Amino acid sequence: MKVMDKYYIYAYLREDGTPYYIGKGCGNRIDAKNHPGIGLPKPERRAKLHTNLTNEEACDKERELIAHYGRKDLGTGILYNRTEGGENPPTLKKNNPNHIAGLLRRYANETPEEKVERARKISEAKKGKGNGLPTRPVMIIETGEKFDSIKACAEHIEGDMSAISRCINHNGQHRHRGYSFRRLD
Repeated sequence: MKVMDKYYIYAYLREDGTPYYIGKGCGNRIDAKNHPGIGLPKPERRAKLHTNLTNEEACDKERELIAHYGRKDLGTGILYNRTEGGENPPTLKKNNPNHIAGLLRRYANETPEEKVERARKISEAKKGKGNGLPTRPVMIIETGEKFDSIKACAEHIEGDMSAISRCINHNGQHRHRGYSFRRLD
């Protein structure tokens, strides 16, 4: 008696029917709310694309579909996936040495032309979205100085806007140039 393969490939769909996330699952994974940074759509916008797969088949199919649709974070497509797929489970932690080593291997043999093209795709994907940094007023906690924007604050301390933004987003757990910051809204 053959045991049924239990894996499937699923997609979360936009209102126009295009996928914004592709995943591999078994059981009720398609209904799980624990996809970092990915919203769980209404049931009618969750679709099983391929069923009755082995783990290996599901990993291969997930990689294939993610490559086909492309990833927003790389500027190559429409998916919010943050990996190439096929992981068990995915490794998304920024400080994970395996993740960093994988990225280094991936781009190590890239020609200068390929680097320029990848940068162009990323830039094109971000067009019109600003630089992602808040323009809200900010205060340096230690000195009490207030600024109209992160940019003005960064210029004042001769610091980095993205580092200040990270400090703000981590509720004072991070410091930049010896300061901690707070949003004033």
